[in-house]
Amino acid sequence: MEKALIDSLAKEERTIKNLRNSLRKLDKIEVNSFSNLLKLKGELSVVDKLLNQTRLENTIKEEINRLVEDIKAKIPDLEEKLKGKFGHELDIALQEVGKEYNFKLKGHYPELRVLFYTLELRLENSGGVVIWYGPKQERLALVKPEPKTIAQKLKTIHESITKRKFDEPEFLSTLLEAYKMAAYREKKNFGEQIPINKVLLDFAFLIQDNKFKIDPTKKNYKDYGRVYFSYDLFRLKERRINSYELQLVTATRAYTQRRRDFLWIPSNEEGGGSYFSHIKFRRL
Repeated sequence: MEKALIDSLAKEERTIKNLRNSLRKLDKIEVNSFSNLLKLKGELSVVDKLLNQTRLENTIKEEINRLVEDIKAKIPDLEEKLKGKFGHELDIALQEVGKEYNFKLKGHYPELRVLFYTLELRLENSGGVVIWYGPKQERLALVKPEPKTIAQKLKTIHESITKRKFDEPEFLSTLLEAYKMAAYREKKNFGEQIPINKVLLDFAFLIQDNKFKIDPTKKNYKDYGRVYFSYDLFRLKERRINSYELQLVTATRAYTQRRRDFLWIPSNEEGGGSYFSHIKFRRL
């Protein structure tokens, strides 16, 4: 009984200590950026949790609750004031690091656009800025809501997608082979349309080097997924190989319900694009 009482008192002491530390942190946070706003929200959640755990007198709890609610009431105004500042600073940062790629900020809070990327600002406790490929098609990264950090990460991502070696004839030849393999597996005739994800699966296997084919382990696998395939199909200008012509089939509504059934492909560098569900080659 005595041990249980001592343990209970020790637990309460730790809770009060943590609560005191959180209240001090709240007092020191200067909300001059979205990053600090996230810190503020996170600390408010910690205080809420600790208040539910402590056995402090109700009068003290009520006083702390009033303080917390006063801060929460100011958050919408703080967010509004930060929008303009954030957008301006992000625009400058993008122009500095992405000058050669013509990074220009477009759109409206909380979803901004740069080329064929979407920047989604999330301000929940575990939030940040999500960088998407296309109109929120493929999630690429989650970064802190700091303009310079976002701009640098976007540049790194953009270069990893667009700076890859690309040989059009080789790509088209491999794509034709992948189409034939997928058609065979799907029990389809040459010339019929094949689901784009099935073709991607075979294409990703065909581009692996001998190291992977001899020892198919993760360390030997060359990454090639939906984003790379989408961008490569976008920059592919030649559609004919030998006596065949590549055709991409636009996705109908029925094929846009599940992500695996379609692929978004840019139509320009400014963010335009369309959804495609199937690939086929026709004989000329």
